[in-house]
Amino acid sequence: FCGKVTYSIMPKFGSAAKTAGLREGDVVLAINNEVLNYNKGLDELLEQYKTGDKISVMFDRIGELKTVEVILK
Repeated sequence: FCGKVTYSIMPKFGSAAKTAGLREGDVVLAINNEVLNYNKGLDELLEQYKTGDKISVMFDRIGELKTVEVILK
């Protein structure tokens, strides 16, 4: 897996991430079941969505996999 630590992606999710429960240090692994990898990063996955879209974010928090729904703002 290739993940993205949330403190570096918070501007992309904005307050939606915080509202959904993502915390600084969480590692985002997938968006809507599309796994982040070296060929397709977070920016590429997010560019297909727009404000108001609801996405599923799978992430790792200190070794525990979690999934939250995020409404993009």
